[in-house]
Amino acid sequence: LSPSIQKRNTSQSSKIMRISRQTLYATLTLSLAPQTIGAVVYTENLDRCLTAEEADEIESALANGETVDIFPDKVQPDQSSYWDISYHGTYKILKNTQPDVDTSYLLHQCGLPMPLTETEREQFDGVFEVPYSGGLLVTATTTIPNIEILGRRSQIKAFAVDENLISSPCLSQVVIPAGKDDGSITFLPLYNDTAIEEYVIEHPDTVV
Repeated sequence: LSPSIQKRNTSQSSKIMRISRQTLYATLTLSLAPQTIGAVVYTENLDRCLTAEEADEIESALANGETVDIFPDKVQPDQSSYWDISYHGTYKILKNTQPDVDTSYLLHQCGLPMPLTETEREQFDGVFEVPYSGGLLVTATTTIPNIEILGRRSQIKAFAVDENLISSPCLSQVVIPAGKDDGSITFLPLYNDTAIEEYVIEHPDTVV
């Protein structure tokens, strides 16, 4: 990028780059008239909520018509199917495109007000702050490796699977016994959709 890029000093671990919109669009090979409005672009996705200071800066930038990108590390379907994701500055939309499912979820950055209008948000099957900090309900053992790779093992709050089929040593030997002792982990009846629905109603911040 051109010398118009300046790094903003911050006490946070993640730095923000200020990029002129003209430079940003030129980089994307778009031909536009000269622009003086800037852009706020994070250099990495945050694993935390925004601070009040960061949120104020972003809201101010949006109000001034600046471009904001909180999710520079973007993912797209590569070796998998039936899902898609689009990015919109301070939020992203995740879609399950599997036939006969067709659900969509609004994922917005924690620390900022919810985007879009209430009517627009009602079109989604779920609205969640990210990074997600709520509980996880495991209904299939095949999801456990992905949960552990993402470092979210501690967010597992309930299982609807046979405990004997859980092969993860960390879960079976440490997390589950401790969770049973202090009541932080629940095992639901097997093959019981009603029990799962009732648990989710009782714990609305839980993702299945």
